This record gives sequence, C-alpha cells and structure tokens, in this order.
Amino acid sequence: MKDGRPEGRPFFMRAPDGGCRLTCAKQGAGLGRSTAEACFSHERVAQSMSRETAPEITRPCLTDDGLRVRLDEVVALLLSFGSGLHVEDHAFVGRQRPIEVEQHIADAIHARVALEGFAQFTPSDDVRSTLPLAAMRDMVANLVQAGIPPVFAFVCDEFWLTYWRLHRIVQAALGADTYQLMPDFWVWHVRANAGQAGWSMHRDAGARSLLPDGRAGALSLWIPLTPVDSTTGCVMLLPKHRDPDYGTDRVSQAEFDVRDIRALPGLAGDLMMWSQAVLHWGSRGSPLSDMPRISMSMGVQVDSLGPLNPPLLKSDVLPDAGLRLELIAKQILQYERFASIEPAWAHFARVLLASGLSGLVFDIPVEWRPH
Repeated sequence: MKDGRPEGRPFFMRAPDGGCRLTCAKQGAGLGRSTAEACFSHERVAQSMSRETAPEITRPCLTDDGLRVRLDEVVALLLSFGSGLHVEDHAFVGRQRPIEVEQHIADAIHARVALEGFAQFTPSDDVRSTLPLAAMRDMVANLVQAGIPPVFAFVCDEFWLTYWRLHRIVQAALGADTYQLMPDFWVWHVRANAGQAGWSMHRDAGARSLLPDGRAGALSLWIPLTPVDSTTGCVMLLPKHRDPDYGTDRVSQAEFDVRDIRALPGLAGDLMMWSQAVLHWGSRGSPLSDMPRISMSMGVQVDSLGPLNPPLLKSDVLPDAGLRLELIAKQILQYERFASIEPAWAHFARVLLASGLSGLVFDIPVEWRPH
C-alpha cells in the first residue's frame, strides 16, 4: 500500500485543511519577486469581471454578483460536451492500469532523448484501442464549436489518465523513477484548410530545464488525438545535436542547416517527447486537409530541478475538479499570447482563479492583470 491506496494506482488530490499558498509565475518569469510587487488582489480581479463581460455560455455558472463561479455548474457545463467522459469518477479511475513497455523499447527511447533530444513511442494496436481517443477528440471538437477554449477538456479524468498510463515510457525518456507534472498543458484544434498553424518557433522552459550534466531535466509530452502528417500539419523540431544554440534560450532560424529539421508525423495516441530545451514549432498543413489537427501536451520535470513553473503535481496524483479548473485558468493566462485567447475568456480565467475552488491560493502575476 502507498498513501492508503494500492501500489501503482492514481489518486485524487485534495487541498490540505486551511489551504496553502502557491505563487504561480508566468512561464519563464522570475520567481523571486515579492507578492506585493508581482501580484494584485483577488478582489481587484473579481471586481473587473461582471456578467456582461463573461462569455455568455458561462453566465449561468456565475454567482449572483458575477464575481465567483459555482464549481458544480462549471463542471456540468463542460462535461456536457464530453459524452462518455468522466470527472472525478473514482470507480473509473480505479480500473486504469499503466501501459507496460519492453526493456529494449525503453532503452531505445532513453538513448534517443540523450542523443537527439526527442523520441516517439508508438503503442501497439491493442494498447491504442484502450485509449478513449475518439471521445477525447470529440469533446475537443465540441468545445471549439461552442467557442470554448479546448484546454477546458482537461477538466475530464481521461486527459490526465492518458499521461498517467504512459508513466513507464516517461520514466524511460527521463531516466528517472520519479518526476512531477508541470502546470504546462494545452489542447490544440488546428484547421489547416482555414489557414491555421501550430505555435511559432520556440523553446519551452529552455536552458533552465537542463541538468548540470546537460541531460534533459524536463520534457514536453505531446499526444495527437488525430493522425498527424504533412497534410494536417505536425510538430517540427531541430535535434539537439544539430542545434548550435542548444543549451541557450536563443531562438534563431539563421544559425542551423534546414536539412537537419525533423517532422514528427504519427497516429492518434502516439507519444512524442522532447527536451524542453529543444527548438520546435507547429507546421502549417495543406489547404486541402479535410480534418483538423487535434492534440494535447503536458510538461514534466525531474524532482532534482527546482520548480520550473509551480505548482508541481506528483505524477500519480489526479487533481480534483476545482484544482483542474484553476490550472486550466493558469494555462489560458500564461499562453494567452500564443493562443489568441479572447478577452472574455481571459477574464473568466481570472475569476476562476479568484473563486477558491480548490482551497489553494494562487497569486496572480502582474503580467496577467486585466488590460
């Protein structure tokens, strides 16, 4: 037994009595600033929000004064877009099992991450059939059709459990028995036939994600929920051993040989992993593409690194629904410039953080204040 549960099984995180204080800094921002300098009060955040500025679909979920959200109503709204999916379903969670990986595959993944900074895991058809990919994909499409940022799909158990089930592959890639989930996750719905493309060239946590010996201390775990190829658009990256700027935070197209660029095509349910210091971007697919590119990503880091972006979660912890919504709100605010978030949804994210859904206290950095 571990923490009162069977070994190797995930469990739900509940806030400790009395809560605790967490400073949630913008990705890449310094964490040493004082609360007074970096943050503004929840009261000020809430007062900037009203029913009129909230997304119309969320207004029934607000309190009468429009300054807080009702947890059950928000969860019910979001789950209505995810037929067959679950939120805090303990019986469903208890039936999940990690995906096993043969040692030679684990060794190959570890070696490729060490040399090139990335790797790809392709599950067998039998394993792939146990992943609820169609239901997850449909929820994302339904959210987008309703005008809701697709990252809200992370309210459902399945979007967390998929990563938990791949735990052994992530261990192999990192070369570490234990690691933590970072509050760096997203969901994409990219329509190439509408001229859309993935995010522009960037590094995730960059140089600070590397261990003293140069190994990757943090990975991005990207899972397509639809097949990805040159037609739909896919992730492109520069292998670390071909990147003259690897180990720095520089982002330049002028310093490397374009022949070294790699594309990462794959099937729904594949796991693409890369060091958070690797240069990468999302390609633009073909205007002839007849399907969107739907995918999701999660960041992980080894315990020996200081928190690259707090709050960190143990890899076998499923946050409860309130904390999930707060973490989703954090994603919306920290990725606002990448994802072209509408102002109403950014305001709604601030109100989620101010609503005390999990019992944890999030200090909201000045960069995320209302404009």
